Amino acid sequence: MVVDGAYPADIRVRKEAEHLAQEFKVSVLCVSSGNDAEYEEIKGVHVHRLLSYKSKNQHARLDMLNALTGKHPLFSRALHNIARQEKIHAVHVHDLALASTVLKVAKKYPWRRILDLHENYPEALQIWFQWRKSPVVRIKNRLFFHYSHWKKREKKMIQSYDYIITVIEEMKRFLLSHHPVSPEKILVIENTEGTGFRRKIDESHLPDLWEEFKGDFIISYIGGIGPHRGIQTLIEALPEIKRHIPEVKLLIAGSGHPDVLDKLRQLSVENNTEDIVYFIGQRDFREVPAMMRASSVNIIPHIEHPHTNNTVPHKLYQIMLTGAPLLVSDVASMKNIVEPTGIGFSFKAGDPHDLAEKVLY
Repeated sequence: MVVDGAYPADIRVRKEAEHLAQEFKVSVLCVSSGNDAEYEEIKGVHVHRLLSYKSKNQHARLDMLNALTGKHPLFSRALHNIARQEKIHAVHVHDLALASTVLKVAKKYPWRRILDLHENYPEALQIWFQWRKSPVVRIKNRLFFHYSHWKKREKKMIQSYDYIITVIEEMKRFLLSHHPVSPEKILVIENTEGTGFRRKIDESHLPDLWEEFKGDFIISYIGGIGPHRGIQTLIEALPEIKRHIPEVKLLIAGSGHPDVLDKLRQLSVENNTEDIVYFIGQRDFREVPAMMRASSVNIIPHIEHPHTNNTVPHKLYQIMLTGAPLLVSDVASMKNIVEPTGIGFSFKAGDPHDLAEKVLY
């Protein structure tokens, strides 16, 4: 496996690697976060941290080079090094960004090639950086991370890899509608969670805020923070919710770029709700199941977009396993799971009034 990130930090990579390790020898090539061992075995997975970035600037420069040439020199070198040490039968690369680099190396060896698409990457590039303020970032994205360039690369990679893995049936249909490829080549592995997640619900791990807000109506959003996540809709719905539920509190747990957090904080000021909106940062994962279970309602308010319509977050399945109240926006990927099963409710994506009505219901 090849991933441009730390291991075992990426939950999808970890779950797939651990399951595969029950049947095969699995090695993961990933980035060192600084203090980690260069080699480590974790739950049967052989982790090779053979590269690191000296700075954010170096990371950005290599990303631009990779975008321009289709080759990431650090990953290319590290993958060749592993190939000289181990007999590899298949290479499994996570996400489109590294697909071209891995393909260039894989062509020199008799490897089966699997591309795992966590995101609808070309579509996501149109929205991920919407709220970024830096003109340098805007220019960089316009030059190196524009939609048409990555859509062409997506087509080439899908045709070049032996198998493609997506996270949801909607993404499989989306790819088939855009690229001439056999349906048998695309497999769906959802971001489902093992039932053991229920055993992790331990109220002793609840943050102190829950004790402070005992008796309040707690709305929770837990996860990554960005323009496509729809937290702006949730904040805009709060004034209407507060008129009917004065004791309401919104807790936003997760990480996001400072520009994104500034945008949402400003929105809470504009809606006179800054006193009931709490940005509590990224939490220890041991706290997450208890936070979900103790919330009055958990909301996943993704906006309507070709990216969100064709991906589905881990937290959807995690909330379902806690048995806690669940409200999602009606983007296709979540609505098609939540409504037929009756596991939760949906509101019209981007509509704060409908979101408020569903919370009150």
